[in-house]
Amino acid sequence: GLKEYAASKCSDRQLLKAAYKFPYNTPRTKEAYLVRDTFESHFPQQAARETVKYEASIACSTAVAVAWDEEFKKVALASNGEQSGRAVAGIHNAAYEDVLLSAQGKQ
Repeated sequence: GLKEYAASKCSDRQLLKAAYKFPYNTPRTKEAYLVRDTFESHFPQQAARETVKYEASIACSTAVAVAWDEEFKKVALASNGEQSGRAVAGIHNAAYEDVLLSAQGKQ
């Protein structure tokens, strides 16, 4: 998947030096580094960089939404700002299960 591909394209050294290459909204994961590098190869202008937020978020949330929920805060910190759905694997499924049980009168 993307995580493995990013690991093959971005070395540990590149990630450690990311702040020198990307001083604005520095990527913190190899996936973010790969996406940022690809984005900047097409849109190198500072104005383009400013259109893409990079903040402590998980899945489809924002930093503000993460701040509202203690569990999301823990996940965001533990995952180093991982923004893919993998960071909250199971959370959405659990919500659907709760709705299903409620609809069946079992909750």
